[in-house]
Amino acid sequence: MNDPGNQRPQGSETGDVMFGMGLTLLAHLLQMPLSFLTGGMNLIAIGLTQLLYVIPGIIIASRKGRKGIVKGIIIMAAITFLLNAACWGFIMVALSGL
Repeated sequence: MNDPGNQRPQGSETGDVMFGMGLTLLAHLLQMPLSFLTGGMNLIAIGLTQLLYVIPGIIIASRKGRKGIVKGIIIMAAITFLLNAACWGFIMVALSGL
């Protein structure tokens, strides 16, 4: 049945992608206070520790059929992982004296 009140406006997937990216960024910001409990270890490996909240977020959003939010979560998680890996690579090169 085509209920006009149930249809989402055109272009709302872009909004969902941005919403998913925002959710992931918010989760990253909420992870920062936990660094006091873990001695900063969760921030050192944020590219890996983010999986603790990214994977459930992806599962929940995909079960609700929100593909745009899933894309946004994955995009922001990938950006975080790549930035973390790049920073660690830079630190390792700097410390090796090359």
